[in-house]
Amino acid sequence: AAVGHVGGVGKDGMGVGVILAAEQVGGRAVAVDATHVYWALGCDPPGCCVGGAEIARVPLGGGSVETVAAASVPAAAALALDETHVYWTSATAGIWRVSKSGGLPEPLLAEGVFGAIVLAGGAVYAAGYLPSPSSAWSSDMYRIDTAGGGAERLTTGELVQSLAADATHLYWGSCTTGVWRMPLGQDAAEQIATYIPFCDERRPRL
Repeated sequence: AAVGHVGGVGKDGMGVGVILAAEQVGGRAVAVDATHVYWALGCDPPGCCVGGAEIARVPLGGGSVETVAAASVPAAAALALDETHVYWTSATAGIWRVSKSGGLPEPLLAEGVFGAIVLAGGAVYAAGYLPSPSSAWSSDMYRIDTAGGGAERLTTGELVQSLAADATHLYWGSCTTGVWRMPLGQDAAEQIATYIPFCDERRPRL
């Protein structure tokens, strides 16, 4: 697996970059809250996260690397955070979460292939396949309450590649139909940008 570092630089691009955690094997997904940087380890090879992985964190100001979830958990494709938990999507085993302080990981959804993830309005939104199809040429958006329960599919036959949210809306980019938004807690989607329906270097990313 590839070996790299976890670090940062000022948002203005000025100053000297800082390494917070050196020689991290197979780093894949990164997320940040007010106090820590979180990342996933153990993807081998990078870009094909099918084995077990570890979720780790380090304080933003530097310090010791802490293990949040051990290497027996499904490898992470993407991470998201709320006030208490780390959530991640898996290329093989659905959607998982673990307490930020560590503990026993638990599946929110124990099946499916998922990539992009965002948290908004007390729910997890993720792009992927459920149940897992033989073809990768479909990626719809699902909503799962953080308190548990089943997955609700919000799109059909899309190629959702990216997700984002603000205080009022959920946004997603689709390789087939463009960029959309939807008020949190509602199901009325609005297209805000069109897109040539090919999934290539011009695909929308949020």
